[in-house]
Amino acid sequence: MGDTKHTPGEFPEVRDEAPPTPMWIPMLGLGLLALLTVSAVYRSATATDEPVEGSIAPAEDVADDEGGDEGAADAPSPAPAPAPAPAAVPVAPPGGGGGGGAAPDSFGRNPGDEHFGHDHP
Repeated sequence: MGDTKHTPGEFPEVRDEAPPTPMWIPMLGLGLLALLTVSAVYRSATATDEPVEGSIAPAEDVADDEGGDEGAADAPSPAPAPAPAPAAVPVAPPGGGGGGGAAPDSFGRNPGDEHFGHDHP
């Protein structure tokens, strides 16, 4: 610290060692921003309210296509379909039961299971 001259109350001189940024980098960013803005404005100006072929129509449009609202307030809405039952996972009974091989672990997994003998479900 003895080689730098510093007067109390004054800030030391700052030496910038980073090379200056080439001007094309910020210009590229501004150009891309302008291009995306023009693209968004053009897409919103040319957008139509017509549904795309193969898309799902809103619920109110479907009701109009099915013959109007005659009796729609009187008819009960159909009940949602019940969720399918999860597939049953066979668990070996305690004590080994049946296979003649090694007994299952504490989680009921047989020796052929990749998680056999691990301490997690």
